[in-house]
Amino acid sequence: MTLSGYGGRLDRKRGNRWRMAMFRLLAYAAVVSAIAYWAYSMGGERLANRNRALEQQMIVLEEENQRLQGETDAAVSARAAATDRASRLQRQYEREVPQGEVREIMDAIRARIASGVEAERIAFVVGAMRSQTWCSPDVTSRRFIVQTPLSEGENGSVTFANRAITITGTGESSSDGDGNLVGWFDRMKAVKISFTKTNGESAAVEGLLPLRHAVVLNDKVHRFTVDAGESRGFVTVSEQRCAYP
Repeated sequence: MTLSGYGGRLDRKRGNRWRMAMFRLLAYAAVVSAIAYWAYSMGGERLANRNRALEQQMIVLEEENQRLQGETDAAVSARAAATDRASRLQRQYEREVPQGEVREIMDAIRARIASGVEAERIAFVVGAMRSQTWCSPDVTSRRFIVQTPLSEGENGSVTFANRAITITGTGESSSDGDGNLVGWFDRMKAVKISFTKTNGESAAVEGLLPLRHAVVLNDKVHRFTVDAGESRGFVTVSEQRCAYP
């Protein structure tokens, strides 16, 4: 075998090894490319699925937000309507239900009707009332002794309007420095003053002095003020006559 023949075979072996190496390299590159493409495809699909899921969640959240917004608007509208209705009912109540002094007057009218006074008569009296009341400048004063559990009943009343109105009073006994009860009334405690007409009709006021009361008799209103007198045991009654009604 010549040297040139041996060299040819060696070159062929080297060529075969090079070609095998290139084939393996290309095969490896193809496998790596396939794996990379598969991984890229899977990642893209996962990302697309995640995006679709997020978009669906966004749609659901948007719908929920719109629903809640609608409920909020409805609640605000309902609250405003309820507030307006309550205000209208309050105004209607104030118009139709008497308050303060008007309510006291209405209560007095109801009481008079319940006692037997005709409504027509009350309406006539109210209609005949004037904005200004005429009162006599003359004031009459008398005094009497307020009766207590220890008093003897002397000077225990006064009369006005030609004896048509009799006034009496009762109170609690006062005490001396030793704590013993005495016959005159205690000015620091409530007393009861009674006003009685000759027809037997009677009314009373009770409380701390001074006390005020009015008695209607015929076409006059007798306004009385009862206050503690200068002498112990006594009260002073002042009367002023005014036109009625």
